[in-house]
Amino acid sequence: MAAVLLAASGAWANEPPDWRRINHVVQIDVTMSPADWDALRWQDRSWSRYNGSDWSCKPFASPFTWFTTESVTIDGLPYERARIRKKGFYGSLSNTKPALKLRLDKHVEQDHFGTTRLTLNNSVQDQSMINTCLAYEVFRRAGIPTPLCNFASVTVNGEDLGTYVNVEDMKTDYFDRAWNGRGNLYEGTMSDFLPDLIGTFEKKTENPGLGYIEKITESIERNDDAALARLIDVDSFLTFWALESLLNSKDGYVQAINNYYFHESAAGLVFIPWGPDSTMNSPKASVMRIRGAVARALFPNNQAEYKARMLSLLDTVWNEIEMLQYAIRLAYIVGWNRDTLRVINFINDRREYVRGRIERAPLHEYYRAHETYEGDCAAALPAPGTAPRP
Repeated sequence: MAAVLLAASGAWANEPPDWRRINHVVQIDVTMSPADWDALRWQDRSWSRYNGSDWSCKPFASPFTWFTTESVTIDGLPYERARIRKKGFYGSLSNTKPALKLRLDKHVEQDHFGTTRLTLNNSVQDQSMINTCLAYEVFRRAGIPTPLCNFASVTVNGEDLGTYVNVEDMKTDYFDRAWNGRGNLYEGTMSDFLPDLIGTFEKKTENPGLGYIEKITESIERNDDAALARLIDVDSFLTFWALESLLNSKDGYVQAINNYYFHESAAGLVFIPWGPDSTMNSPKASVMRIRGAVARALFPNNQAEYKARMLSLLDTVWNEIEMLQYAIRLAYIVGWNRDTLRVINFINDRREYVRGRIERAPLHEYYRAHETYEGDCAAALPAPGTAPRP
């Protein structure tokens, strides 16, 4: 595991580079054509494009255009002609504080201490600003390799856009650090191991694929648990599944088949959380999220293992003192607000509810398996202006 939750001393098990440490706020200043900036921030997605045949069961294409900057400075170090574009899916779009991608090396061979791509999330779905880094740290402490995360203060043409969540780029820095550039990373955006949805996975790396997506889908269709166990790291998935539920992740894989990555190697598929800003909302939320096809397939024969894993995580990872220290540290960096108390209350109250439900009732008595996304790809999407199906 790459790091542990900070104790009172604030020490990391393996220190990241200085500019990525959690207590360092990266200063990023962008200078670019005002017309280009206006064009960038007003770019948007259209539901009509994806709610019909144009999607065609493929990964969501980015509608956002790359623009060339005059200059970008990162902690005072200048980089000329870097590229910038808007990023995000529907829940994170903004024309006043757009989430951003930066690429330093397209026109000039340059990097910032080895990094050529930066991912800056606007956290518009999390007013506390601390969900993402805190959730990643909890997953990391449990042995799930997650991207590094800290904060950045961003200006464009002298205008202060405020604080962003600075997340390690998945396809470059994270892939090389966490997996030594071996195997493959795939991203899932409203994607699952179902016949009509496997075409929506996006392969992020260039190594030869192992065909696991099709094999896993076939194993699930055949109810072949033995084959499924050979294709995914079941032990790792139980931890991932239990933590998404424990953190009340409403927009991750097991609840919404959204916002996740997986690493494919000969050792099996490992699921990785992504964009966990919609977490830690209600301490009395379900103790088992179960919409993703892999979770549904494993549920019948792994109920005891799931309960044991949840209780183990409560005894080892869910250390309220350390988590609160970390959350408070994050809050001091980004600024306290009313939503910060929501996170603090969740950390304090979650254990009692989860342990009580796990210990006092069989799983089938207190979880509701949400229906799968089935049929053609267009039918899997909610209608414009509506929430996903319950």
